[in-house]
Amino acid sequence: GMCSVVHNDKTGILIDAGAGAPVTRNAYLAKKIRNRLVPLLNSLSQVYCVISHPDADHWRLLAWDNQILSRLGSIWVPDGLASLAFQDKALIGKVIGTGDMILKLDPSTELKVFRSDPLHSDRNGECLVALFRKGKSQVLAPGDYVYARMMIDTNPAISALNMVKYKGVIVPHHGDAASSTMLFSPQTPAKAFFSAGTHKGYGHPTVQSLYAHLSMGFTNINKNAQMLI
Repeated sequence: GMCSVVHNDKTGILIDAGAGAPVTRNAYLAKKIRNRLVPLLNSLSQVYCVISHPDADHWRLLAWDNQILSRLGSIWVPDGLASLAFQDKALIGKVIGTGDMILKLDPSTELKVFRSDPLHSDRNGECLVALFRKGKSQVLAPGDYVYARMMIDTNPAISALNMVKYKGVIVPHHGDAASSTMLFSPQTPAKAFFSAGTHKGYGHPTVQSLYAHLSMGFTNINKNAQMLI
């Protein structure tokens, strides 16, 4: 959930590159994590990256693993935040601020990226929202931007996202309480992926969000204790 890839066997787009407990830096560097990401990226001829927002849990793999970083061309972040996005000097040279854009993978497959224009600015609100489309199926990856905020975003491409039915959603903000309201509709059967680990402080995903997505008709995918990238 904090790390997803769309690809056509040649070109790949990494959507966020984050990790959280139990996928910790020490465990990752000690190769205690089952890693399917690196072999996939190495099999592609071109790889790009879209980072939803600058919080480290959405990009820290790029700082941990130079093998991943070296495979990436451009790293797109929300326009206006490029100079602030990372402190890591190895990343800065590849970071590009972007607004709305469309990345085509084939005639029926694309990744649309929308730059938010939130009613109030904060770390989660200044972001990129990704919409993956393959044929008539669409999957939403909104980072930490919850449904209610997307519905009132002043970028019309984002506020219209609630009109779409989704085969999948990466549940906003790791399934926090705010992500349990104003849910977007599933194109059943549909899956809701909860990108939450085992961190004790936040309590993500919340019971409210899990229940809300299940009630809406999504099949919940919640593997927060899994040691897998």
